[in-house]
Order: sequence, then structure tokens, then C-alpha cells
Amino acid sequence: MLNTIKLISLSLLIMLLAACGAEDAPSQALTSGAQSATEAVGNVLIQKGPIPNATVMVKSYEGQNVGKATTNADGQYKVDSSQPGLFIAEARDSAGKAYYSVGQSANMNITHLGDYLLRQWFQARGQNIESAFASGVSASSFPNVQELNLLANQIVAIPAYAMQKQPTELFGGEMTATLAKILKGATIESDTQLRISLAEINFNGIYTLKAPQLKNGVVVFTGSEETSSDNAPLIKGPIAASVSGLSVGGGKGGLLRSAGGPMVAASANGGSNEHWMKDNWDYIKDKKLGQLVIPGTHDSGTYQLAWGTGGDTAKTQINSIGDQLKDGIRYFDLRVREAHHQKCADPSVWWLYHKWDSYRLQIALDEIVAFIAKPGNENEVIILDFQDSKIIYEDERARNALLGLIQDKLKPYLVKPYVSQAKSFEDYLTPQKPWTERSVSELVSNNQRVVVLLENGLYNRIKAQPTEWIADCYGKHIDYKNFSNRTTEMVSAYDEDYAKSSGQIQYLTSSEFDKDYLSSAMWREQVANYEERWKIYLKKVKSGDMKKWEYNLGFPDSALLADDPDEPSRFKSKMSDRVNAYKNLQKENRLRVLQLVSRPSDSWYAAATAAAFAGDDLLSYAVREINRPLNYKGSCAEGWLGKRLRLGIEGDLAKWNSPNIIIADNYKASDWVLPNNENGKWVKGFSGSYVDMIIQMNKISSNSNRLANVTDMQDGQCLQ
Repeated sequence: MLNTIKLISLSLLIMLLAACGAEDAPSQALTSGAQSATEAVGNVLIQKGPIPNATVMVKSYEGQNVGKATTNADGQYKVDSSQPGLFIAEARDSAGKAYYSVGQSANMNITHLGDYLLRQWFQARGQNIESAFASGVSASSFPNVQELNLLANQIVAIPAYAMQKQPTELFGGEMTATLAKILKGATIESDTQLRISLAEINFNGIYTLKAPQLKNGVVVFTGSEETSSDNAPLIKGPIAASVSGLSVGGGKGGLLRSAGGPMVAASANGGSNEHWMKDNWDYIKDKKLGQLVIPGTHDSGTYQLAWGTGGDTAKTQINSIGDQLKDGIRYFDLRVREAHHQKCADPSVWWLYHKWDSYRLQIALDEIVAFIAKPGNENEVIILDFQDSKIIYEDERARNALLGLIQDKLKPYLVKPYVSQAKSFEDYLTPQKPWTERSVSELVSNNQRVVVLLENGLYNRIKAQPTEWIADCYGKHIDYKNFSNRTTEMVSAYDEDYAKSSGQIQYLTSSEFDKDYLSSAMWREQVANYEERWKIYLKKVKSGDMKKWEYNLGFPDSALLADDPDEPSRFKSKMSDRVNAYKNLQKENRLRVLQLVSRPSDSWYAAATAAAFAGDDLLSYAVREINRPLNYKGSCAEGWLGKRLRLGIEGDLAKWNSPNIIIADNYKASDWVLPNNENGKWVKGFSGSYVDMIIQMNKISSNSNRLANVTDMQDGQCLQ
């Protein structure tokens, strides 16, 4: 039964539609395993096999002619173009039959399945694809590549597994025999149904695709997700496909098999945490947000990144924002990027991303609104941290569309930076009370349950405007009072450029937290290392004797990664300032983020992407290098992190870091341990899910000073 199987979003990135562009270096092998990006070729392959002597025309999304080519005997073609962007291609066989595809490279894969999905897209808009291609309709009418890719990849993943193949193995060379078999077995039976039959393994699957619809100007493949176990959706979300009538036999193993995929198995949850704040109201209602312990995620919006296309080195979560909310996550680290558009941007151009685009921000915001408005969730408070908004097309007006989208979706629930508590005329004469000084119950009573933090530049963009500012392109008033400045209201001591090891985690959770950062044992070692590497950097790299990449391979854990790295004095000053800011906000009960994250070295990234799909992935790295070692020593429940977090709650609060927002990668893939100290000895108090551990911490009295005299961590010992 498919509903018992957790399907990973394994993107073959245009397996059926197109190959990645040359600028996406980790994905070069998608087109041809032995060729570089500049030598990429496209393939025209339908159910009958490759199409030789087909005429291929490629245009940009702006309607410009990019190139024309003829396929060889193997159905391959090559258009000479280094132009970046999005492209649409037409391949016509000798009889004049046309097949279409879209992609991020002029040399893409054109297949009958890709053509099938693309034609549905245009039909949903009331357009004819042949006419659209010939006339060059506006780019906004062309389909979103990522959404079509995701749907196509779902179709191929199941038969690939049934053939004992990782879907990512299908591009070991050019158009491989395995992929050719799948395409040859794929029959389009109607506009909403196709069949894949593979006689050699007795595989037979009937795929029912939900009819595409036009919603807010965007074509999406939607439909009911409430299907029976024999007709279960392949994934949940805005794109839905289901498979029924599935039978498999004659293979060497079960239907699904993961030989080298990400480590994503979830630990058992202690129950639903969808409304854990309501369920633990007596423990949290009188506290400020800065006094709670809040479960969060790092790079929260990455669940639809394509595994096996380079995205495996950027994907940190396996659940959507909506599913994370149901799991109990209440802080979200959001990075957004502008997608391709012409003239004024609309809300659909903003995507959640981490190196690659994941999914549309407006979809995530809809998930948030659905959650916050759901009966039973009236006491849940959420923090959205927009710490990065990347402009691609150098049009600042696109940020107006971003701010307007957030405001329009969340306005009824937005926490205002200052809200009057006036109950009488005299009260109006007193200063307004900032939200950081208000209790959770005060926020909830005013139905202000979503804190939106903007990075400094974005926040100042709106605050500097007149009160009645009508934003260009957005066309409506944007009120800065709907947003808060993350620079003043929150701080993280984490600096990604210098987070090569767990040294910062050690310092922020150690008894040295009350010391000057630069005087701590962990930091002294890191400074000495930095100064030594700096001398080599000046002598070798700056002089030209050593290439930058050679230096990085020689010193993979070095912080000297930037093109213009900091001198040691600046390096020390910057890190000290960040940690001191963190400490000051702790005193003021402002928001502080403890990141249980260690950025892998450059050599790790190189190994993970050197051979197509043969390397490591970030999800597994997080579990192996961070999540599990923080809780276990081998198979032994040690509770290294839990002891220190507990001392931050029950110990000497002037000495220890009192935890507030904790964020992790792949949070569901490990058990977490929160020990208890009884009669001077650490014992196993709790083990379970990440969110359950954090809920437990909110039930511990933070002013007891019960563990003020505890100094022995007893690390390395199994908790009994």
C-alpha cells in the first residue's frame, strides 16, 4: 500500500522535461555524464524510441529565437547557446508531429511525457501550445518549470525503484537504457491518465493526474488528497498525482528500496503536537516569547528541493511548512528568491530557496493561514524569520510584491511591534508596550499570533517611506507596523562562514558562556587555527603560488572561504560582537537562536557533488554529524546537549545560556535525549522526538536554580 511508504521527493530535474543549465554545476551530469555543461546535448525520446532527423527549435521565454538543430541517429541535438534563463523547445519529426519541452538549458530532454504535461498546462490557460510557441506569448504565460518537474519525477520514481534502481542512477550516461525502458513502457491513455507497464518485472501502474486548474493566474495540478490506500497521492501539496492498480512481481526485492538515499526515517512521536502551546497553556501563558523554548527548523522551506541534482547538498528538511506546523515547529528560517518575470512582479515570483528553488512562498503562506485559522489552534504563536530576500533581476519593486504578499495573507494575525494596552483615557498617555514585553496570553488575546521578522535592509525599505506610501507594482499601502526588524529583535550567534565545526554549539551550551567569547577554550583554538591559515593564505594564495580551490582542498575546515576574507583582527571582532549581542538580548528576554547546525567543509561539498549522485547528502550529514552525536555516543544515550540545555534552565542563569529558539536540520530523523539530574547524578529523563524534548523543557521551572552547583557533565557515560 503506497500510503505506508514515505516517498522522498527525488527530483530527476527534468528527467521528462529538460536538463539543468550550465550554471547549475552540480547538475551537469543530468544531460550527459561524461560531458561538461558547455558540451551538453539534448535528447528527443518518445515511446517508440529516439527520433532521428527531428527538427528542433529553441526559444527563450521572452520569445527570442535561440537556435535550431537536427537530431542525429541517436535522437541527440545540440544548440550553441550560453544564454542563461528559461527556454521552450519544439521537436518535429519527419511527419510533422510536434513535441514540446521547457527547461533551464537550451539543450534539454524532449519526451512524450513531458509534452503531455506541457500541453495540459497550456490547455488549462485556454491556450494552444503550437500557437503559443509560434507567436511567442508573454513569459508569464509559460509554465513554472519546478512544478512540472516535480510531477514528472513522481511518475518515474516508482518504476525506477521497482527496477532496483535509484531514480538518480538513470542519468549515468546519456539517455540510459533504464530510462528508455520506462519511457517505452509509458502510454498516455487520456488527458488525466497514463499507464506504465514493464513486462520484464511485471510492473503495471495506472497514474491518475488531477486535472490542472488556473488559480490566481497560476496553473497547478490539484485535487483531493483524501484518497484510499490503493489510490494514495504520491506526495501531498499543490501538485497531486495518484497511482492505482499497481502490481509488481519478478523483481529482486520489494517495491521501494533505498540504497544510498538520505537518512529520513522519522522517530516515533509521543503524540500530536499540532496544538502543543494550547495543551501546555498553564506552563507558557505568562511568559514572553523570549522566555519560552521554541522548536524551529533551519532553512525551513527546502523540502521540495530536488534530491540527486545538487539539491541534496542544500536540502535540510523533509516536510512542508504546513506539516512542520502540525509537528509543533513554531519558528521558521525562511530564505526567498525572485523568479523570472517581466515588468512588475506579482506574488507568484517569490520562491523559498536554498541554492535552488524549493516551492512558492504563497503556497507556504497559505499553509500557515490554514493552520493558524484552524479551530483548536487559537493559542499557537508562530515566528517567521525572513532573513534573506534575493533579487535576481535588480528590480527593487519585486520586494514590494513580497511585502504585499506577506501582508495580504497574514494581516489578521500579524503581531504589531507596538500595541497599546489602553483600557481608559489615562492609559493612552502611557507608552505603548512592545510585543517583546508582552506575554503569550496577551498576544493570543489580541489574535496577534504571527511574528514576521524582516532582514534589516528590507525592513528599512518600508519604514523609510511615508505613512501613506503606495508601493510600486503592489499598488496598495504597505504598513511597516505589520513587521519587525530581525536585527533589533533577534540575534543568532551562528556565522555560517565560520561554522565549520561544532565549536560554536559547544561554547553556546557550555559553562564558559559567561566568559568573554575570545577567552573561551574553544575560541582560543579556533583563533590560533585561523591565524595560522591566514599566514599561509597570504603567502600562497595572495602571491599566486596556490589556487583558491587548492587551498580549500588543503584546508577544508578553514574559515577563509570568501574572495576577500577577514583579517584576523576583524575576524575576532566580528565574532565577538555577534556573541555579545546574543548575550545582551538574553538579558532583555529578546529572541535568540541556537543553531544546532555545522556547515560541512568545502571538501565535503566537493565529494558530495563530484560524481553525479554518488556523494553524501545534507540530510544524512545533519543526522550523522550533529543530531545523533548531540544525543548519543555510539548506541549509548549520553544526552550531551540535553544536560547543557537543562543547566540553561535550572542552573545559574547568569552563567549558562538560557535556551530560547532552537533550530535543527532534518529534525525528525533522530531521537533526542533530555536527561534529569537526581541526587547529583545524571539519569535518562526523556527520549523521543525533537519537538517533544522542547515541550518538556517548557515544563521545567526556569527560576529554581536547582542545578546551580552542578559542574560534572559525566560525558561519555550511558544514562540509566
